[in-house]
Amino acid sequence: TTRPDMMVRICSRIPVVNPSRITESTARMLAGGRVSGGDNPGSGEPDGRVLGGATPGSADSDNGAGGTWFVTHANHPREVSPAFTAAVRLLMRCGIPVLNQAVLLRGINDDIDTLEELLRALYRAGVKPYYLLQTDLAAGTSHFRVAISHGITLMQELRRRLSGPAVPVYALDLPGGGGKVPIESALLRLEPTAYVFRGPDGLEYSYPRSAE
Repeated sequence: TTRPDMMVRICSRIPVVNPSRITESTARMLAGGRVSGGDNPGSGEPDGRVLGGATPGSADSDNGAGGTWFVTHANHPREVSPAFTAAVRLLMRCGIPVLNQAVLLRGINDDIDTLEELLRALYRAGVKPYYLLQTDLAAGTSHFRVAISHGITLMQELRRRLSGPAVPVYALDLPGGGGKVPIESALLRLEPTAYVFRGPDGLEYSYPRSAE
């Protein structure tokens, strides 16, 4: 059954690790075979529009009633290379807005200068910084985990340094399948052993401080 109203979100590190895979034919295929805009690749506007194009899901969009969105996973400014930029701009030229999800990683991007450089590089490339994710409580990842309190401090400083559209949402996948929440607005209280969050279902979920 065809669902022209369906939004398709593709999440991939291909623009980072193998940007040459994003070819004209690939971008056209992902966009449904039609290219919007002119010769200028342009960049994505903060509200999700494409320069010279239309908002996916709008009546004048070349990308169907639903539309395709592409989410990259760049975690360090060095990953926003000229080849990365060329790849994402090719996607945008074909009417596909591009967002980025980064993971806050100890020793990789958990200092304010590195994070600022990453977000500025993404924004210059036309990519909207979407999420900055707290590391999941997965086995073997504890050495990358950053204290939530430090993440909140970083977010406060980013808001002082950057324009609003260049600042991502600091988010967490709640333990126990509670869903994804914005950390700062969902945090209810700090207990001696845990951060307590309100989940999308209205229930309370604990993130152990021992995990930091």
